[in-house]
Amino acid sequence: MLLLNAYFEEMGEVVKAEGGYLDKFIGDGVMAFWGAPFLTGPDYAARACRAALAALAGTDALARRRREAG
Repeated sequence: MLLLNAYFEEMGEVVKAEGGYLDKFIGDGVMAFWGAPFLTGPDYAARACRAALAALAGTDALARRRREAG
C-alpha cells in the first residue's frame, strides 16, 4: 500500500506540474485530462506529452529508490 501511495503522489505531482486535471485513480492507473474545458491554450497537447515523459521518469525514480532502500 505504501508503494501505491508513493506512486499516486508522484503521478499527481506530474499532472499538476503540467497543468492537467487529475480525474481519478483506477486500480494502479491515473486518469488525467488536458484540453478544454480543463486547460485551454495552444500547448495542451505538448503539456500532456511532457507529463507522460515525466511520469515515466518518476516511475523509474520510484523503482530506483525502492531498490536502494533494500
